[in-house]
Amino acid sequence: MAYSVGSVTGLLTKTGIGGLASGMDIDGLIEKMTSAQRQRITQQEQTVQKLLWRQDAYRTVTKSLMEFREKYLSVTSATNFKSTSVFNTVKASVADGMTAFTATATSNAIAGKVYVNQIQQLASSYKVASNSSVSAPLTGTGVAVRNSLRELAIPYTQGEAQGFMLTVDGQSRAVVIDDAFLDSLGTVGGVPGGTLLADVDLKSGAPEVPDAYDALEKGLQRKINQLFENPANLDSSGDIIGTGKALVEVSLDNTTGKINFSSNRASKITMGYLTEPKPIALDESAYPTHQDYVNAVDAEKRLCMEFNVLTQLGFTNGQTNRLDVNKSIDELANALGGAMTKPGTGDPYQFFINGVLFQINQGESVNSLMSKINSSKAGVTMSYSDVTDTFTMTSNTTGAGVGIQIDEFGHSNLFEALGLNINTANPALKPNETFGTNAIAFINGNYVERSSNSFTIEGVQITLKELYNEQANFNPFDPSFVPPVANSGHAITLATSPDDLFNAIKSFVEDYNAMVTAMRGLTKEKVNSDYEPLTDAQRAEMTEGQVKLWEEKAKSGILANDNLINSIASKLQSALLATNVDRFGMYSMGIDSAGWNENGKLKLDETKLRDALNNHADEVRTLFLDATNGIAGKLDKIIDDSVRTNGVKGTRGSLIEMAGYEATRSDLDNGIQLQIDNYNKRIDMYKDMLKREESRLWSQFSAMETALSRLNEQSSLLAQYLGGASS
Repeated sequence: MAYSVGSVTGLLTKTGIGGLASGMDIDGLIEKMTSAQRQRITQQEQTVQKLLWRQDAYRTVTKSLMEFREKYLSVTSATNFKSTSVFNTVKASVADGMTAFTATATSNAIAGKVYVNQIQQLASSYKVASNSSVSAPLTGTGVAVRNSLRELAIPYTQGEAQGFMLTVDGQSRAVVIDDAFLDSLGTVGGVPGGTLLADVDLKSGAPEVPDAYDALEKGLQRKINQLFENPANLDSSGDIIGTGKALVEVSLDNTTGKINFSSNRASKITMGYLTEPKPIALDESAYPTHQDYVNAVDAEKRLCMEFNVLTQLGFTNGQTNRLDVNKSIDELANALGGAMTKPGTGDPYQFFINGVLFQINQGESVNSLMSKINSSKAGVTMSYSDVTDTFTMTSNTTGAGVGIQIDEFGHSNLFEALGLNINTANPALKPNETFGTNAIAFINGNYVERSSNSFTIEGVQITLKELYNEQANFNPFDPSFVPPVANSGHAITLATSPDDLFNAIKSFVEDYNAMVTAMRGLTKEKVNSDYEPLTDAQRAEMTEGQVKLWEEKAKSGILANDNLINSIASKLQSALLATNVDRFGMYSMGIDSAGWNENGKLKLDETKLRDALNNHADEVRTLFLDATNGIAGKLDKIIDDSVRTNGVKGTRGSLIEMAGYEATRSDLDNGIQLQIDNYNKRIDMYKDMLKREESRLWSQFSAMETALSRLNEQSSLLAQYLGGASS
């Protein structure tokens, strides 16, 4: 990350006439007189640069930890040490291109072959889904300007931009409502030079009022088209060419002034502030009583909101055409209108799912509702799709005969209103229902029926993915049915391969050593206090090579003796070397500390490792996978506690809280960034103070120059007079 330390060597302000009467170098004098302030600004900017370097260094560590976890602790990795499959010395393989099933050897597998003759049917889960949209349309309460549309562009305070932020499927665009936009809406009756529709008195009841609303609708539609559509699909006015439909469609009722935003492409549309309303701060000492001050503050808040375009259009910040699962169930009830009956004031929603009792407070979020259901013993997963705007509940168990039993009691009908309760008596609220099925296959010539697509036969875990060699009119219980030949179809080959695990562990040690060496190296770097970040002026006097060498020395030791990095490295080392299960640890398989002076690196005895894999395979597996004390789980937790990027501030990993990470919400929401922002505010303040000081000095010197000039003129006149008198 680059940052320019702009040395403030030139004057920010130049006013008046310098040095003509006095002959003095006023520029130079003012520059010297304000040098202390300039140096203070430079020091602050250098501090910002150091913080940016520090942030980059932390992020380098974060990246290395993430890459290590992705390679050795991720479910998507072939060397995932949290998976039993990595520790199986007998490996299962299927021919390239076979997509109908996968196979993994278990610890009970032996060398040989298993034949999958046929996959007739896959297991599936029972599912219910609401059959209609659950969210209210994205409609404002109505355009609420005081007299005319022109007042939409009047800011509450000078310097504000008026408009609103429109977000479509995560892509945000600023819809600016300014005088130029309002002027573009045209004139009454299209008369050149006539009254602008933006200036029509909306409260007059005149015939042109609906025309003004129609013009606003068209103007917004064209502006939004230009922001979100491919220019090739638009004409010069911003209208969609041909019969195509806009991504976001605007409609405005010219009687009520209500605006609606909708999408034909199942898009999520969200309204937000372009400029967040910030009332003017008031001085309490200017008011006779505290209550007068409170009343004035409240009035400022109301006025601030009234001037915001989002409010004037009748929308609230965050209003969307899709349910916000972070909002309360009560708000969901409002979105569903009359379809949902709420419990009494203060009473919880109570219901059973598959015999498990739930009590959910009315103020809890929809997300909390789903989370509690999904983490319970009810055995179901509830989800919301912002594409279809519907809820779905799926059994976690596949197979025929599995269902979901929902029992609501009391004075609420939450799940009936969501379209998930199959017992509803209201046909309009009846859910879409999909019944579960069993998996059916022939393996080694034997008929196999299971409730799951994943099952173990002859030490091989087989997971069915799609149908294979299926038969029409399949009926294995018909006396005339002829089963497949045992060794027909596709074979799963089982072969011993101890080298794979050996190579994986060796690679694990090498990558760990590289990672921890880099981490410890950062904390042991020497600090070069004589090298500060370069200013622009200093850079200009150096070659590119000199700048590079200087910055390398200036960056050195940026994380010297850093407690956070040292703590993470120490935890990783302890998890690896201090962990044992039934007295079997890393040392038992030839892995130990490389010595106190090796910065936490490991050393590997390959002979001892091969012996452990050949004679203690179960102990090696348990050491990594033990549910309570396994090394893989410990490492994963340490790394996750360091680099976790999801969640709100305060719940993320320690490195993320400190320095954030690119392309995540934490990028601009972290401890170092907060310091940078504070320093930048201070720099702006100091520059403003410097500018005012220069202006003050220039005014004084200009006054001095003016006085000297007048004195010189008077002296010249006096000399002329005296010369004339003597003659």
